[in-house]
Amino acid sequence: MNGKSMEPIVSNYRLPEPVRGSVTSKLLHSLQERQDQIVISDGITGYSLTGAALRDQIHALAGGLKAAGLGRGQVVALILPNSPQWCVVFHALLGIGCVVTPVNPAYTAPEIARQIKASDATAVFTQSDMVDKLPGGDLSVFAMVPDAAEPLAPWLGAPIPQLHEPEPEGLALMPFSSGTTGVPKGVPLTHANIVCNLAATMQMIEVKPGEATLGFLPFFHIYGLATVMNAYLISGGHVVTLPRFDVPLAVDLIDNYRMSQLFIVPPAASLLLAHPAAVQADLSSIDYILSAAAPLGDTVQDALEARLACTVCEGFGMTELSSFSHIAPRAQARKGSCGLLMAGARARIVDPQTGGDLGANQVGELWLSGPQVMAGYVNAQRANADSFPEPGWLRTGDLAEVDMDGHLFLRGRTKDILKVRGFQVSPAEVEGALMNYPGITEAALTAVPTLRGDEVLVAFINLHNNQQPDCDAIRAHLMSQLAGYKLPRQVLDGVEIPKSAAGKIDRTALRALAQERLASNLEP
Repeated sequence: MNGKSMEPIVSNYRLPEPVRGSVTSKLLHSLQERQDQIVISDGITGYSLTGAALRDQIHALAGGLKAAGLGRGQVVALILPNSPQWCVVFHALLGIGCVVTPVNPAYTAPEIARQIKASDATAVFTQSDMVDKLPGGDLSVFAMVPDAAEPLAPWLGAPIPQLHEPEPEGLALMPFSSGTTGVPKGVPLTHANIVCNLAATMQMIEVKPGEATLGFLPFFHIYGLATVMNAYLISGGHVVTLPRFDVPLAVDLIDNYRMSQLFIVPPAASLLLAHPAAVQADLSSIDYILSAAAPLGDTVQDALEARLACTVCEGFGMTELSSFSHIAPRAQARKGSCGLLMAGARARIVDPQTGGDLGANQVGELWLSGPQVMAGYVNAQRANADSFPEPGWLRTGDLAEVDMDGHLFLRGRTKDILKVRGFQVSPAEVEGALMNYPGITEAALTAVPTLRGDEVLVAFINLHNNQQPDCDAIRAHLMSQLAGYKLPRQVLDGVEIPKSAAGKIDRTALRALAQERLASNLEP
């Protein structure tokens, strides 16, 4: 930290110079020393791959996909639940020069179609039970049978001995994010973005050789993909995958593998405290937990530390940053902090009113710059102008302050995007889906806290001529358009939606109104 200076904050960590190669080459190099060790396993079936088997499958799948016509620069949608196969497919695609756009397998058909169209994907790798959700057209579809003994066998080919070695600025990954406003947009991440973030992350986490962790954070999300599936695995760890946080199974795996560190989101923290299976489990092996994607809260953090006698830290990241910008190493935890600025990154705390830089212990909007930061959203000129008010500086939309030692503390949000169960929810997207329902003339979405400390979505609607809403029909309509985590817990009608003088929804007043209306109903 630069003391009281108003110059940009520079990390005390340094990237190794130069940062070269791809994340796939980093993985394959790390596997050379672990050829006979199990490195990734399916937590449900027990299916496992040694370092040599993972390497061989990546090379063979790369050969098969290339022979099938996939190649350099082609965008491929990857729609799979967490599994060892997700890892193989991802690295095989990068290994032949493809660009991966990871898609939430819980998405509805319209959501999948929007991402495929927006990303210009020409091929999809998925599993057979998801093919019906794919749009028509000229897509090349590669579908594996999930319950087969070797699900990838039909697509394996002659191994490619030398995988594609990309240019640093070549595109590698296109996840989607809502940013500070609006509907999800493509986030183009280069090989340099990803490898720089990988190098910075590996400086902040401590992984003992062969040490296992749970890989339940979805790999289609940048947190699970960059930090668990890649950084942890490349650091020498063993990833045990789960498609979701099934508490009884998760705690059995933690105890059976004697896992010492976990990467979680706040809802998982609450389940570790309250679920009967977690209460009865041992869990004494855990000594470090990193939580991110949404604020954890002091109450939950204190309770988790007391229950597990471990260090609980928070981190800060965004898809647009290739994952984390701040992590608290276990030896430098500070209560309520999201950690220290990672190698290569620079930060500023900016007064939202004046645009001036603020000093230590002052609250403003967090701006970030560095080799991990995307260049700009795909085909989103207005969003880019808003997100990059100065060249190279990304507005995060989060209010924060940095103490004299460089620890980051979040203090709220300036952006419209809501966070539910660690996922981004765009009010504009849900409001648009509501407005597509016949008779709805106004719609507004907000989120309110529950007694458990997380947040739930609440929608306000008005109908033409004050009609009475058919709540079941509205919910069925939303379920056909949106993933489950985007669905409002309650839909309230007949309420005047608060607006600003300019006629825009007043998000602050809307949130207060929802809290007032639902104060007695927000049970966990």
